[in-house]
Amino acid sequence: VEQQHDSLAFARCRATLNYLVGLGLEPRRMRLTSAGKYKEALELNPSYADAHQRYSLFLMCAGRTEESLTEIRRALELDPTSGTFNTSLGIRLYFARRYGEAREQLQKTLDLEPQRSDTLFNLGKVDAQTGLYREAIAALRKAAAGSTTRR
Repeated sequence: VEQQHDSLAFARCRATLNYLVGLGLEPRRMRLTSAGKYKEALELNPSYADAHQRYSLFLMCAGRTEESLTEIRRALELDPTSGTFNTSLGIRLYFARRYGEAREQLQKTLDLEPQRSDTLFNLGKVDAQTGLYREAIAALRKAAAGSTTRR
């Protein structure tokens, strides 16, 4: 069962990555074998928050959850008010099945940017996963009502 969950999590990460590529948010040349490129970028500039965030995505897709959380938290240390990094931490916690922490993180992000649609969407997913269906519907409706995601 655990191996089946890992395969499903990998497929979801891969789908997320493909979606991001389609939106132009991830470089097309990014592959799931590019860990060395991220490490090289971080060695050249350990204060490059965006590299920590992208490496975190790579690690999550590779099933290296705790390392992924460490990297996204490092990005947040470097840029604590980033809605993108705050939302990314919430998403990583969701994939790690740490739903309470994910919900708390996404709520924290909404304190920074109350109408952020990607955060609302992910909060809706967390709420649906934990049986808070009314809250999930409300968050998803709010997310659908207007997209204010910043890049």
